[in-house]
Amino acid sequence: MGYHKILVPFTGSDRYAGMLPTAMSIGDQFNAYCEILFIRPEPYQALPYLGDAAPGVVVKEIVERANEAADSSVKKLQSALEKAAKDAGAQLVDQTVPAGKFCTRLVERSGETIEVATRRSRLCDLVLFVGGEGHGEVAVSLALTAVLMKTGRPVLILPGTNYKGSIGNNIVIAWDGSIEAANAVKGAIPFLKRASSIKIFNVQRNIEEAGVDTGFAEAVGEYLDLLGLKHTEAIIDAEAKGVAQTLLEKASEHEADLLVMGGYGHSRVRELILGGVTQHILNHTTIPVLLAH
Repeated sequence: MGYHKILVPFTGSDRYAGMLPTAMSIGDQFNAYCEILFIRPEPYQALPYLGDAAPGVVVKEIVERANEAADSSVKKLQSALEKAAKDAGAQLVDQTVPAGKFCTRLVERSGETIEVATRRSRLCDLVLFVGGEGHGEVAVSLALTAVLMKTGRPVLILPGTNYKGSIGNNIVIAWDGSIEAANAVKGAIPFLKRASSIKIFNVQRNIEEAGVDTGFAEAVGEYLDLLGLKHTEAIIDAEAKGVAQTLLEKASEHEADLLVMGGYGHSRVRELILGGVTQHILNHTTIPVLLAH
């Protein structure tokens, strides 16, 4: 089992092209096809506040500028991809994607960002996004959340645009028995099979949540045993500092380079209003995080 198709969406800008070398590195590990998706915004998306009464000349100028900016971003992204592919030894392909070969191409699609991102993600094995400063951009945040919530695909969050560290040598699993955590573990299997160290943190909270099995790490440990994966287990008390901060600190203590966890176990609205584990991790992580819903 591996990642055969990896998707890297860009929401109308080349701003995060610095993540391409990391995407190529992951593709190289798994001999995967890396699809670099540029989502060109529809013209109306450049006109959110003008309304129907805006003069035609003004509308035309704004649309033309938006198209020019998108054209420029596509060219820069293609150039960055060519360099990243060459450095990584990836084959640049046009239309036909060869099976079982490490290759990449730039695909451009026009449309509403969330719709295009989710549609293209559904038949991928892994989707890459940038957290940290990237998560602060509205288009990136909305696309990330939609892909995570609506596609059933694992999402790998890089802690920054230019992250150059390792991914998946020392893995920490945040386990709470939830469906989201179980899906994250399954989505991380290709990384887990290559890891040198796997640590399962059984997250303890005093708040009882419907659907969450607090029967601890035996189940996930047994599952990893079936896969022949060595691991260690520990219980962590997240009451004092909260789950998110505790997980980040424990991951740092164990020098983890990948945190595997469920995403948005609570509703998206509740997380946004009250502040939740997923939101905190996305905003503050310094290591890659693999999420699933």
